[in-house]
Amino acid sequence: MDQIFFLKLFLSFLLGGFWVIGITLFADKFGTKIGGTISGLPSTVLFSLLFIAWTQSPAVAVATTTILPASGGIVTLFMASYIIFVKKGVWIALLAASIVWSILSFGLIEIGIHNFGYSLLIYVLLLLIACFFVQRRHVPTVSGKKIVYTPVLIFFRGLLSGVIVALAVFIAKVSGPTLGGMFTIFPAATISIMLITYFEHGATFSAAMVKSILFSMSSVIIYAIIVRYTYIPTGIIWGTLLATLGSIITVWLLFHSLIKRTH
Repeated sequence: MDQIFFLKLFLSFLLGGFWVIGITLFADKFGTKIGGTISGLPSTVLFSLLFIAWTQSPAVAVATTTILPASGGIVTLFMASYIIFVKKGVWIALLAASIVWSILSFGLIEIGIHNFGYSLLIYVLLLLIACFFVQRRHVPTVSGKKIVYTPVLIFFRGLLSGVIVALAVFIAKVSGPTLGGMFTIFPAATISIMLITYFEHGATFSAAMVKSILFSMSSVIIYAIIVRYTYIPTGIIWGTLLATLGSIITVWLLFHSLIKRTH
């Protein structure tokens, strides 16, 4: 494996760790709606597409966006499965969610999606299915609470999330085309948030957090759309800035029009 990959692995560890630390601190203080909404902003996808464009070419990064909406739809069902089963325990919920994710991701890789419009359609359909099942369950919003932070606690959050994200990147690199393709779209950061919020706040808080992430993650799809149409004509920097701005606006609109009003 080349030095570029080890750089990506190291940056994945740092990005994953710092991102999840920040998200969970927001959730601790402001509750599940705000914490989950911010979690929906693109982080791993932003880094991945930027890294691909930098080390390969903007055209390759644009081609990568083709499968992102469909894979995002699978992640919504992953989160819905977690919400449905989390009352039975975090490990049972993660197992059920991972089975759903594995079956659908393997099917997606085997079928192959080469049309961006079809990929967007799959995302919308799977999102609607996920929202249908989640809305049938009572997932109350949970307010933030005061937590005494220690260096060990912060370090543990960062280490756990960084290792999970970096492990997903590593498996995607070394496990072959099919399994590697599946792990490229693995929701590693979301799993870190699930574990941290469950063990520190309980099942209800964790489910409410994931519900807000599910609603707000459409900003990631908006990010992919903007990157697809800006990376080549405007360049990597402007494309990234425009896509980030579009994602922030999307999250703001989703929060005020949907997430803030849900219970």
